[in-house]
Amino acid sequence: HRLAVAKFKDYILRNLNGVKSVRGLLILYRIKKNQAKLYDKFNYYLSP
Repeated sequence: HRLAVAKFKDYILRNLNGVKSVRGLLILYRIKKNQAKLYDKFNYYLSP
C-alpha cells in the first residue's frame, strides 16, 4: 500500500514538472475564469 502511494506521489511530482500539468493548470485557470461561459457551453452540448 505504501509503495502504491509513493509511486502515485512520484507520478504526480513528475507530471507537475512536465508540460502536460502546466497545460492542465492553465486549463483549470481558464475554466475558473470562464466558468459561466463554460457552463453555458456544457449545458448546450448536454441538452437533448
